[in-house]
Amino acid sequence: MSLVETLFHFNKGNWGNLKNDNRPSLRSMINDMTLKNKMRLDIGEFSLFFKDTTIVISKIYDNSIPEQFDTIFTEIGKNYVHFSKGLSEIPYEIYVPVFEDSKDENNAVINNIEVSNNSKKDFYKYWALYFDSEEDAIIYNLEKSRLENGDLFMLNH
Repeated sequence: MSLVETLFHFNKGNWGNLKNDNRPSLRSMINDMTLKNKMRLDIGEFSLFFKDTTIVISKIYDNSIPEQFDTIFTEIGKNYVHFSKGLSEIPYEIYVPVFEDSKDENNAVINNIEVSNNSKKDFYKYWALYFDSEEDAIIYNLEKSRLENGDLFMLNH
């Protein structure tokens, strides 16, 4: 399916088991696996592949992906018209989240990532989008619902 088809089914409550209390959610499945395996489990990166785009969600704190998955997908739906350039172009990759570079000497962004000092609101500030028509990534500002140009540097932690 394409992303827009999936969003349609997600909003109807018949994709992802996210809006149906009778079916297990990603969060409850991770909790069940943790209990059954008697060890702490988490997801470091979660990728979804659709016909037209790939969504990559990165962990920013313990259990952040299972905890925030349904809200992230809801935000993708709410922002779809804005980040698809008014429905004229769908990004072929969406990275959730990206962080604004700190200009201070201590580099608070890197320090926060290293000590896992992030919160759920950090998922909903900036995303990186890759379009066929653009050479580099475009930053999507969720708070302002707009695309912004800027340099993007990937950190592996």
